[in-house]
Amino acid sequence: IYTLSLHDALPILLLEVPLALSANSKNPSSPNRKNLLQLKTLDIGENKISFVTNESFSGLTKLYGLRMVDNRVNELPDNFCSSLKSLRVLNFGQNRLKRISNSAFAGCPELRALRLDKNQLEELPTAYAVQLPKLLWLNLTENQLKYINPAQLPPMLEWIDLSWNQLESLGDMYNKDDLSAVSTGASSSSSQLRVVDASHNNLTFLDYRSIPSTLETLRLNNN
Repeated sequence: IYTLSLHDALPILLLEVPLALSANSKNPSSPNRKNLLQLKTLDIGENKISFVTNESFSGLTKLYGLRMVDNRVNELPDNFCSSLKSLRVLNFGQNRLKRISNSAFAGCPELRALRLDKNQLEELPTAYAVQLPKLLWLNLTENQLKYINPAQLPPMLEWIDLSWNQLESLGDMYNKDDLSAVSTGASSSSSQLRVVDASHNNLTFLDYRSIPSTLETLRLNNN
């Protein structure tokens, strides 16, 4: 098995507990468990999953894509993806997220695309830049964010959607003195951003320092 899609299909009993594959079999070397541990993509979207833990995806070290869209998860705990060493795409859109632990993404440094849109986030963990050094694509639309800290932007980020939040300022997001405090191993003086969508916020002014030289598209309508 390389792809498993279980949206709209799981029994209620399974939906109410974490998906801890490593504990689902009395025989840890059983064929069924071995097959599951070879998964490359897992789709458990459109269910009623209400929480996850750092053991929820234990053993899925080869997982490339995880789709958890449209569930009821309200928090990403410490070391949430500690087992997901190979994860490249994570979709937690349209949940009920209010909090993300500072170490939630410490175990998935290969992540390239992250969806956190349509949640209830008011702030982001300060460790994003360090934990997600290869992130290219970040969707944060339709949350309740009022401020973006420069240290929260991963160094390789090229595309970010901040639309439909409550941002009052983009801030000095690319000041190299701020970014140099972030130990990313990459150059702190330059941004890789090409697309920024900050439409439908509460912006009243735009500082020139909020516009990196790499930017190709900037959306600011409906502010």
